[in-house]
Amino acid sequence: MRRVSDVLVICTYFLRGTAAYRRIGYFIDFLSKNNVSLACVGFKMLSSHGFLKPINRCSTYALPLISSRFLLVNLVNVVLSIPLVFYIMYFRPKIVLVSVPEYSILIPSFIGARIVHAKLIVDIRDPPETSFYNTLTQISQSTLINTLIIKFINFLCRVYYSICSRAHLVTAVTENLKARLEKKSLKNVVVVPNGADLTVFKSIDRVIARQLLGINDDVFLIAYAGIIGGYHELIKVMILVRKLNITSNRRIKLILAGPIVDKMHQQLINSLVSENIVIYLGNLDTRRLVEVLSASDIGIVPLPASPIFDYAIPVKFYEYIALGLPVLVLCDKDGELWRLVEENGLGFVCRPGDLDCVERSLKTLMLRDTYFKMKINVENYRCKVGRVIGARILLIVLRHLLGKG
Repeated sequence: MRRVSDVLVICTYFLRGTAAYRRIGYFIDFLSKNNVSLACVGFKMLSSHGFLKPINRCSTYALPLISSRFLLVNLVNVVLSIPLVFYIMYFRPKIVLVSVPEYSILIPSFIGARIVHAKLIVDIRDPPETSFYNTLTQISQSTLINTLIIKFINFLCRVYYSICSRAHLVTAVTENLKARLEKKSLKNVVVVPNGADLTVFKSIDRVIARQLLGINDDVFLIAYAGIIGGYHELIKVMILVRKLNITSNRRIKLILAGPIVDKMHQQLINSLVSENIVIYLGNLDTRRLVEVLSASDIGIVPLPASPIFDYAIPVKFYEYIALGLPVLVLCDKDGELWRLVEENGLGFVCRPGDLDCVERSLKTLMLRDTYFKMKINVENYRCKVGRVIGARILLIVLRHLLGKG
């Protein structure tokens, strides 16, 4: 007998504790509690760290995808994910909801949805071009090989956008991303924002949190949670913090949680750990992350100096706000996050690479009156960052497509 589900969620491997893991995991739990018949298929990933499994809420797809920056891996992953069509035929859902990136799973998801006459929803957290940002930034000369690389990237992006344009619905995490997708001729785009689970991201007593970490009360603690390295660049900030520890009257430390993905960051972090300037904790579960952020004074959100990322409001921003932390954001002035922070007085914003601005902002945040004024603004804004807001929008959308509301 064939198994029928209302919704089949398809996602790739998500490192436990990352933004993607919390978005999809939360939506699966929320939809299930609201009587949506739901199944989930997740992919293993073959990386330099071995096989990485999907979230435990999902059935594990038989073949692994490959985690690599090598461009041709995109085509290999398309081939490896083709049997996904048979999973869709087995579950026979009414809706296929595929969460990207990884974009290579879009093609079999689209084919499978067509075969079983299911409606396709593409949940876009990041547009295709961001997947190739690191490759594009390394191209500095106009050679034949580089020209071919750019053409290949453009071809992949066109294919992915073409599939998205044929979906019944596309969900985007911000208004800026929605506008960008609509310029790519995507229709029926609905904003399903990210956020923080306010029932989980509740601050604990700062003194207790610092005792758990062994950090003195007089230390000004800057938190960062997420991928370290790549276009999540922290090197200049870490060097500045080292300088401020020499010139400032107050001890400053960076506390970092997340995977390190390049050697330059690894080497500098190792050096600053030995100097007692950086505390590196690796990958953390949610409970431990809440403890770390509760002990911190501010959270930092670094974005690249590129208009490609103007749409981005990283999940770490929502989680910092949920735990009462003013933020220091590095982003382009046209970015949606710049406007959000400035309009609501949630912290300071600087252009990436503007270390004078970063230094001034840190020194101002260490002033008691300024800091507590921003803390009040953050606490007042907290109710607007709940992940349940996006989950409710998604539920309404699914019920409409299912003809149940």
